[in-house]
Amino acid sequence: MVVTAMESAIRWLGQVAHMCVDPGGAPANINGQIRPRRTAGTPSSLAVLFPLPSFVDRQLCVDPMVGPAAPWPATLPVLLFVWRSACSANVTVVQRQSNLRSLQGQPGDQPASFTYLHPRPKAHLVSRHTSIILRGPRVHADSVAGKITVRNAESGDLYDGKIVLAMDGKTVIFEPYGTLPAGARVEVKVLRGITTTNGRSLPGAEWSFGVSSIQQEELLFEPLYSRDGFTLAGTPWEQPIHSYDDGLVRPMSGGDNVHAYGPLYEDGKAIELYGHGVSLDPRRRYRGYRTIPPTLPHVRVNVPPKPGKVDDGYILMTTNIMFTNPDLEVNAKWHPYTLLLDSRGDIVFYKQHRNQLDKPYFENCNARPSIHDSGRLSLMQDGGRVRQSFDEHYQLVKEYSPYGYETEKSDSHDFEIGSDGGYLLYMTAHERVNTTGMAHNGKVDDFLRFHIVQEFDAADNMVFEWRSIDHFSTDELMRWTAKDKAKHHGDWDLMHMNALSWTPDGHLLLSLPRVSGAIKVSRETGEVMWRMFGRHPDFNDFAFDPPLHPPISHQHDVRFSDANTLTLFANGMENDPEVSRALEFAIDEDTRTAHLVFNYSDGRYSMLMGSTQRLGNGNMAIGWGGLNLTGPLPFYTEVTRQGEIVLEMQLENDGNSYRTRKHKWRGEPRWPPLLVLDTNQGQWSDDRPPRLHYSWNGATEVAQWRVYAGSDPRTLEVVAGHPRRRFEHSIDLWPKSPFHPSGCVYYQVEPLGSEGKGFIKSAVLASPACTAA
Repeated sequence: MVVTAMESAIRWLGQVAHMCVDPGGAPANINGQIRPRRTAGTPSSLAVLFPLPSFVDRQLCVDPMVGPAAPWPATLPVLLFVWRSACSANVTVVQRQSNLRSLQGQPGDQPASFTYLHPRPKAHLVSRHTSIILRGPRVHADSVAGKITVRNAESGDLYDGKIVLAMDGKTVIFEPYGTLPAGARVEVKVLRGITTTNGRSLPGAEWSFGVSSIQQEELLFEPLYSRDGFTLAGTPWEQPIHSYDDGLVRPMSGGDNVHAYGPLYEDGKAIELYGHGVSLDPRRRYRGYRTIPPTLPHVRVNVPPKPGKVDDGYILMTTNIMFTNPDLEVNAKWHPYTLLLDSRGDIVFYKQHRNQLDKPYFENCNARPSIHDSGRLSLMQDGGRVRQSFDEHYQLVKEYSPYGYETEKSDSHDFEIGSDGGYLLYMTAHERVNTTGMAHNGKVDDFLRFHIVQEFDAADNMVFEWRSIDHFSTDELMRWTAKDKAKHHGDWDLMHMNALSWTPDGHLLLSLPRVSGAIKVSRETGEVMWRMFGRHPDFNDFAFDPPLHPPISHQHDVRFSDANTLTLFANGMENDPEVSRALEFAIDEDTRTAHLVFNYSDGRYSMLMGSTQRLGNGNMAIGWGGLNLTGPLPFYTEVTRQGEIVLEMQLENDGNSYRTRKHKWRGEPRWPPLLVLDTNQGQWSDDRPPRLHYSWNGATEVAQWRVYAGSDPRTLEVVAGHPRRRFEHSIDLWPKSPFHPSGCVYYQVEPLGSEGKGFIKSAVLASPACTAA
C-alpha cells in the first residue's frame, strides 16, 4: 500500500515537473532540485525538501507556496509522512529566505547546500569577465578539480578556466581564462562529488545567467598585487624632493639617503604655480615651519582641546574643495594634501597630491585616506582608480583593483581592509535600460548606474560579489529616489552608494544616499537582510523611537559603532530647514526597532560629504564635509555625549575634507629626518641669527632630538639635545658659537625614542662656506 501511494505521488510530481522552468525554458535547477515557479496568493512560506527513493533518478523540491498544475494526489500526505518517518535525517523543513538558498539531503548524509551562488541564477547584465563562485560547507581542495563546467547555452561551447578554493575552505571559484561573449546566456553545471571535510559528498547544481551586451574596455582581469611579495611589497611611499628658490639651504649631497627625504613637492611643475598668490617666504608657512612646503594649508583651531575631555589619537583628513571658477590661475592656488594632525592642530604627517587643474568645476580632491582595523593606512587616489595600503613605515604593502570591470568604474567613496587582510571594493557600472513611463524624461535606451561590491580574501581571491541590479528594480528605485537629483552627468544614478563596511556579525552595511537609506546585505546568501531609513515609506523596515523628524536625507558614513549601535552623518538636503546632524541609533535587528541615542546639530548645513565617528571615550568626532558649497565649515568637531564642543578645527583657505576621523597610529618612516639651514639669505644679525630647522615627517615615536655639528663630517659631535614638543624644532646658531655657518660647518640631527634609542639620522648638511671653500 505504501509503495502504491509513493508511486502515485511520484507520477503526480512528474506531471507538474514541467512547471519548473525559467523564462528561457531551462529547468530552475538548484543543487539538482527542480524548483517550481512561485505564484501569487500562496498560503504558506515553508519549503519541504526531501529525497526520492532510489528508483527515481533525480530529487524534486515540492513548494507548498506554488499552486500545482495537477491536483494534489490524495496519497501525497501519506507519502510525505512515510518519507519523513523513514528518512528523518534526510528531510528538512526550512523557512524560505531567498531563491538562492536550498538544502538537499542525500541518503545517509545530513542536509547540505551551496548557500551562495554568483552570478545569481537568471542574473542579467553580468560582466563578460565574471568569475563563477559557490559557497557551502568546508570542502577538500583536491575534490573540486573538474567539478565545474561553464558553457554557452546557444552554441554549446565550453569555456576553460581554473578552479580555486578560497582561504576559507568553503568558497569554490571558477575563473574563465577568456572573456564571455557579449549578450550570451551562460549555463553553469556543478557536478556531484565535491566532498566536505567530514566526508560528505555534495550534490550538484545547475543555473544560468545572461552576459552584458555592452563591450567594456580597459578591464582589469586580476587585482594589482604581488603574489610573490616582490613586485610591490616594500616599495616606499614616494617622497621626491624638488629644489626651489626660498633661501633655505638643504643637503644637496650626502649619499643614497638624500633622495629619500620627506616630501617638499609632489609635482615637479609645482614651482611654476607659486606666482599665483603663494608666498615663498619661509616665515609665512604654517606655524613658521621651514621643513614643509609653502603650499601646506594653514589650520585654525577654533576650539582648543579641553584637557581631560578630548579623546586620544590623531586626526586624519584630506583637503578638498569644489571649484566654481573656471579660471585656472585662481584654482592653482589650491593644493590638495593628506594630513595627520594632533589635537593641537600640529602636523604629524603630510603628503602633497597632484593638483587637478584640469577639473575646474569639480571637486579638487586627489586622495581619500583611511586607517583600518588591519592597522594599515590606505589611500584612494585618481577617483578610486588607485587604491593602496601602507604600513607604519609608510611602505607600500599592496595595491587593490576590482575584478572584471572597467578601471574608470572604480569608485572613490569607500574601501575597507579587514584585520585578516581581506578587503572590500566598490564600483559603479553602466547599463542600458528603458526608463519610459518611469520619469518624465525617460528614454528607451537610457543609461543606468548600478553598484557592485566585491570582497576578496587575503590571497586576492574574489569570494563575494553583490550587484544592486540583482536586488532592486529600476521602477522601485525611481519610486524611492528624488528623480530631479538622480541624474549624474546624463546617467541615472538612483542609489549613489557612498559607504560600505562589514557589520559586527560579519555581513555588509551599505549607504544609499539617493534613496536616503541604508541596507544590510548577507554575506552568506547575498540577500538584502533589511532596509533602514528612506524618504519613501515602503523602503524602511524599522520603527523609530522617537519618530524621525526631520527624516534622514542624503546621508553619509553609515556604520556600526558596535554590535547594536549605528552612526551616520545626516546631511539634510531637501529637508526644511536644511540642517546637518551627527546621529547615533541603538538598534534591535530582531524587532526592527531603532532608538535615537545621540543627536548633535548646531544649525550648520553641509550639502554633501561628512562623517560621524564614536570615539573610545564616548565622544563623537564630526567631519562636516561640504566642499565650501554652503560656506566655510570646520573639518573636525569633537563633542561630548552632552554636546559640549571640546575641540574644533578649520582650514583657513575654506577647504574641507570628505570625511575626518581620529585614530590611534604609530608611524616610523623609512625616510630620514629633514634638516634645513635658514640663513635669512645671508642677512643674519644678532636678533635674527641663522637657524637649523628639522623634522621627521610621519614619526610618532620621537621623544627627543640630538643635534650634531663639526668641521669634519666624519667626526661630528653632539652640540645640543632637547625633548620633542612639536612637529618641527629649530636651534639658533649665534655668532660666537664655533658652529656658526660663517665658517665651514657640517650639521646632522638624530631623533631618539623614549628609551634613548636612536632612529635613522638625517643627511649631513654643509654650510655655504664649505662649498665656497
